[in-house]
Amino acid sequence: ILGLYTKALLKINSLKSSNVRPSHQLLEPLGSQNQLRIYSMLALYLLGTDNFEKLIALFQILLEYNLAQTNDPELEKMKPDACLLYLETFWDSETMKIGEEGALGFNHFFSKNKKTNQASIFSSERVSVFNDILVDIVPDENFYTDIEANIARNIDGGDKGWLAIETFRSSYQMLPLKTNQDVDDNERIVLFDDVSSFVFKLDKCVHFEL
Repeated sequence: ILGLYTKALLKINSLKSSNVRPSHQLLEPLGSQNQLRIYSMLALYLLGTDNFEKLIALFQILLEYNLAQTNDPELEKMKPDACLLYLETFWDSETMKIGEEGALGFNHFFSKNKKTNQASIFSSERVSVFNDILVDIVPDENFYTDIEANIARNIDGGDKGWLAIETFRSSYQMLPLKTNQDVDDNERIVLFDDVSSFVFKLDKCVHFEL
C-alpha cells in the first residue's frame, strides 16, 4: 500500500517538472496541493495502522526538507538529488529534528560551519510561559517497563496484549526512537530509507497547510 502512495506522489512530481509537455504539466500551486492531499491520506493510513513513529517521521522530514530550503538560498538552488544526500546525512546523524527539544533545523545543520547565533527553536526561554501549567514528570527507567509487564500479565491473548501495550506506548512516546536507543520493537526506529521516497519539494504557498 505504501508503494501506491509513493507511485502517486512520484507521478504528480513528474507532472510538475518543466521537462513535460506544457499541455501535460501540472502547474504550481496545484501540483503541491494535490501532493498534500495524498500526504493527508497517507497520514490517515499510517495512523489507522498504528504506525505513529513513521507518521511523525514523515512530518519531520517533510518540514525539515521544505522549510530549510525556504530559509537557505544555497539549499533552495540545489538540485533535489544533492539536497537529499545532505538530508540523509542530517537524518542519520541523530541530530534533533523538528518537534524534539533542542532542534535547530536542517538548514542549521547544513551551514553549521558558518558563524551563526541562531537559538534553538525549542529553547527553554521560548516555552517558559508554560512553566506554571506544565508538570515535569521524570519516571525512573523501569517505570514504563513495569507497566507494560503488568499489562501483559493481565490481558490474555497475544493480539489483545500487543494492542494494549502499543496503545500505552503511544500515550507517552510518539516520536521515532534513535538508533542508539535500546528498543525491543524495531518498527519504532525510522531510518532515512523508510521515508525518503515520500520527500518532495512543495510550493511555498502550501507550507502553512503542511
